[in-house]
Amino acid sequence: MARSRPIMDCDAHFPPSLALSRDDIWLTGPQRLKLTVGTETAYRQDVASVFVDMLRCQVPVPEECGTDIRLALHEAIANAVLHGNLGLTGMPNTPEAYGLFCQQIGELLQDPVTRARSVRIGARWSARRLTICVTDQGRGFTRQSLNHDPDAPHGRGLPLMCRLARQVRWFQHRRTVMLTFDRNDDGPPR
Repeated sequence: MARSRPIMDCDAHFPPSLALSRDDIWLTGPQRLKLTVGTETAYRQDVASVFVDMLRCQVPVPEECGTDIRLALHEAIANAVLHGNLGLTGMPNTPEAYGLFCQQIGELLQDPVTRARSVRIGARWSARRLTICVTDQGRGFTRQSLNHDPDAPHGRGLPLMCRLARQVRWFQHRRTVMLTFDRNDDGPPR
């Protein structure tokens, strides 16, 4: 396998508030891209947009497809942070509960053990497929947690990912989600 090297030849925008640079995103082989960020960075910053922008420097992704990929990746990262690394279950249903939920997130982000956890994002592509994996350091989840009330004001992330990607699969006790998008010979993922 080729040695890892940071991406240096890309015009992607890195917001000043994002604690990342081109040195943090690696080409780990032919047609492979990898990024690891801390839990707090993944929670507070739009890591999905930065990753998709860097991906677009390596493989043609039309804007409309990039939007679908970005949204599915954003949902995967949000789940990895909130339910994986922070270990939160469920979501609040009332404004009061939402306030307590946000307070709990703030407290968890101050915990050194929780803060040290990371989210890994990797992509690989071929002429036919684009695959993006997101891995957290949480406990994983059970199939029962996939049962969701469609009328609830939350919990739409997994169904949305399934709608935007061709295939969604989980590995490593459901700590890794793999999103697969079709590509045709012209280059655009689905």
